[in-house]
Amino acid sequence: MRTRLVKERTCVGILLLAAATLAVTGCDQKGEPVDRTPPTGTYITNPADGTAVNSPLINVRGRAEVGATVDIFVDGAYQSSGVSSPAVPYDGEFGRFTVTGVQLGDEGQKLITATVTDIYGNVATEPVQVTITLDQTPPPLVAEDVLWAVWKDTLGGVWQTSMPQVTFVGRTDVTSSGQRLRWGSAESFPDSSYAYPVDQPESLRFYIPIDVPPLDPNNPEALVRYYVDAYDAARNVTTLPLDVFWVAAGKETTLAYDDGLYGAHTNWISAGVGQMLAVKFKAPTWANYIVGVRFHTMNDGITHPTNPTLPTTQPFLIWAWKVNQDTGLPGAPANQGLSTGEPYSYPEDEWVEFRLTTAVNISSAVQFPNREFFAGMEWLYSYNPRIGLDRDVPIDYKSYLWNLETWELQTTADIMIRAIVSDLPSIGGMARTAVVRPEAVTVLSTR
Repeated sequence: MRTRLVKERTCVGILLLAAATLAVTGCDQKGEPVDRTPPTGTYITNPADGTAVNSPLINVRGRAEVGATVDIFVDGAYQSSGVSSPAVPYDGEFGRFTVTGVQLGDEGQKLITATVTDIYGNVATEPVQVTITLDQTPPPLVAEDVLWAVWKDTLGGVWQTSMPQVTFVGRTDVTSSGQRLRWGSAESFPDSSYAYPVDQPESLRFYIPIDVPPLDPNNPEALVRYYVDAYDAARNVTTLPLDVFWVAAGKETTLAYDDGLYGAHTNWISAGVGQMLAVKFKAPTWANYIVGVRFHTMNDGITHPTNPTLPTTQPFLIWAWKVNQDTGLPGAPANQGLSTGEPYSYPEDEWVEFRLTTAVNISSAVQFPNREFFAGMEWLYSYNPRIGLDRDVPIDYKSYLWNLETWELQTTADIMIRAIVSDLPSIGGMARTAVVRPEAVTVLSTR
């Protein structure tokens, strides 16, 4: 009897303490205190609300009162349950639960709810739920084109190019959250830019630029297999292989001086004051402007007056000319002539590049038929500079020397002058540029 009175007093004391702390408690038949408070604060951490998944079988994780049983339902149908355990290491918060084997069923939006019951049988009254989407359908992916490359069936079905950059054009739809291009399994390029085609508002056309891989005279070409991916928020991926056959002409660094006489720089062309050298070029169809010219300036054999280690190349004028449609010779100047600057200011035995102050627009079929033009120079100092000739593979080019009375055809070899063309009037940013070789002579002339 004494023992029973002690237990009753203990229970009463706990009730008084519970009232002071606004808790709801009671005693069982043995007089032990019982928690009557429904569990609160439960939440689901995975999957996160509003996300998409691509597997119909998932695990649901979250935080709940330690010891509580969590029952998981999908669209009202019971799936499985788990018990919340203390976090390891203990962080002073709720325990953590994992409910495995939750079936989502068919594709579409799903409502996942949790019913939480603590160890005393109290059931949570606040809603615990997340809405997710089951998506197992990868986005569509179609290869539309590769700009500045040609499809070659004879090579087993590849895109072939001699340009320093090509652009893959693909099509997907609005279910795709991103597109990328991979080289092998590890290397990945940034996501593409894309636009909404007018003809199909729900589809996306995207563009991915691809730069030429390292090429040199010992490795003049390369066949690279790329992979284009279109992926969605649920991590579904559609992949297309993309084979690009690169050739060395797409990289100007392969155009090195070589006359077969290393160190004996004896092959060049030079002229007197007022004479001009013009080389004919044909720009690709996408090029709209002449933006610069490259010259291979040779060693002039002169020693600098104060410092023997410095070059002694003299300045000259840079010209671009229209093609005379009657004679095929250089015609009217297309620019005002660009001075290269101060004496002794440019290196020798290497390529020197100059940008035109004002780009020359060659997009007019009337002014520049077939985008053909001449580019070259005018001497301001007699026989200086010297412009190199490449005798490694002798080719006759449409090159003319002005002898102060008329243009005379040069039939020696490749004069080492290159034109730089672009689709925009400047280089850099979104502009596409290319270095163009001279146009070859088809029939030699003795004019």
